Amino acid sequence: MHLAIAKAIRRASQGQALALAVSYSLRYDENSSQLTPTQSLGLWKSIVLPYFLQNLWYVQSETDMKKMQTSLNLSFAKVLHVYGDHTGLLADTGIPPLQLKKCVHLAQLHFRLTLTRPDTLPAFLVKKKLTRHCLSRTCTPQLLSIKYDTQPTR
Repeated sequence: MHLAIAKAIRRASQGQALALAVSYSLRYDENSSQLTPTQSLGLWKSIVLPYFLQNLWYVQSETDMKKMQTSLNLSFAKVLHVYGDHTGLLADTGIPPLQLKKCVHLAQLHFRLTLTRPDTLPAFLVKKKLTRHCLSRTCTPQLLSIKYDTQPTR
C-alpha cells in the first residue's frame, strides 16, 4: 500500500505543478488577468484534490494517512500562497481532514453494500467477510451505528 500512497502523492504533485503553471501563464498573458483566489481554489480542487481522495478507503496505516494529509496541506498552501493553520484553512474552504473523509467514504460503502440492497452478491460477501469490528477500527462506532429509516412518513 505504501507504493500506492507514494504514487498518489507523486501524481498530486504533478497536478500541483500543472495548477501552478496555469496560474503563472494566466498571470503573464497579455489578454488575460491573474486568477482570483476562488478560481485558484477551484483549479486546485479539480486537479489536485481527486488524487488524494481517489483511493482513500484503502489506506490502513496511520503513517500513510499522515503523509497524505501533510502533502495535501503543503500543496494547498503552495498553490494558494496562503500559509498558516492548515486545518482551519482547509475547513474554511470546505475540505475536511482526510481521516474524516475516509470515515465518510467507509460509512457510505458500508451503507451501499449492506443496507440498501441486502440481497445482492456484494452485500452477501460483505456480511460474510467483514465484521463491524473491521470498520470500527478506523471510524467511530457512532458513525457506523446509524439506523436508516426506510419507512415513509405520514
